[in-house]
Amino acid sequence: MIPQSGGEFVYIKKAYGKLAAFLFSFCTVFLIKPASMSVVALVFGEYFSHLTLGHASNLWFSKGVGALLIVVLGVFNVVGVQAITKLLSLASVLKLAVVGFLISCGITVLIKGQGEIGNFQPPLSFEGSSTNPADYGLAFYYCLWTFQAWNSLNYMTEELKTPEKTLPIGGLVGMVAVAVSYFLCNLAYLMMFTLHHIVDTKTIAMIVDTNTIAMDSGFIAFGRAGEITMSLGLLVSCLGCLGGAICCISRNIQSTAETGIFPSFLSGINKTFQTPIKAIITVVLTMSVYVLVDANMLIPFLSTVEWLFYCVTFSTILYLRYKEPNSKRPFKVGY
Repeated sequence: MIPQSGGEFVYIKKAYGKLAAFLFSFCTVFLIKPASMSVVALVFGEYFSHLTLGHASNLWFSKGVGALLIVVLGVFNVVGVQAITKLLSLASVLKLAVVGFLISCGITVLIKGQGEIGNFQPPLSFEGSSTNPADYGLAFYYCLWTFQAWNSLNYMTEELKTPEKTLPIGGLVGMVAVAVSYFLCNLAYLMMFTLHHIVDTKTIAMIVDTNTIAMDSGFIAFGRAGEITMSLGLLVSCLGCLGGAICCISRNIQSTAETGIFPSFLSGINKTFQTPIKAIITVVLTMSVYVLVDANMLIPFLSTVEWLFYCVTFSTILYLRYKEPNSKRPFKVGY
């Protein structure tokens, strides 16, 4: 119905006006997305640090690597849409390969007789479980982060050839793939570690000398070779996640600036590369700042704000059906 780039910003603006759209864009561009993506960059830095320096790794080295990765991916986004989409496509394939390798690690450990069978026996697996319903609600809430990229395609609607076909197919296939992948990853971890080990990374560090559970999985199953393989796979996974985030957030900035809500100079498209270079630079600088400072404390609060805006976005579907019942809709969900 609204074939414009910018994701939720476009829908909120059409339904509720510029003020609501500005609040969404400001929170998303300068608070929510950079903070959450800074964690991904730090994970990349941590795995890279352990892979290259081992015990000599330190926090500031990891932060520096994470910030450098953001700059490099920013350059890829500047070069053009085709460059970053090819990179993301390759990263997506390798992500699924990592999931397969992780499952093979779990099965290998079980075959060796070193697995944690107790995790799959109900009397033992539920031992010590919380009786507080709020804890289960919080667990579900944190799982929502898994599906964080469900809306990414909508940020580039104008750059899709057939969005009325691509969006529903991409959404359905992507959500199913993510759900299955994360389920299998957690299953693999439960094959190899006790619940206590999974929660307490210090305990794992005493076993295999790291605090990166994916690397530990590869090491336990296949030794140093497995550790290196898993590390490389996770690095590629982080790379793809960050590259896509920079691409989407920059389009949000561009769309907001085109309407005059953000400074107009951020809306420009470079004639040589046909990409919003100024918006991309803004994203890169903002993310880098969050990487260099400790943003972990902010994420629980920002996630609450983010899901509030998602609820507002969902409400625009009902509002626009009431307000514009005769508008052309390529596809509908429900009746």
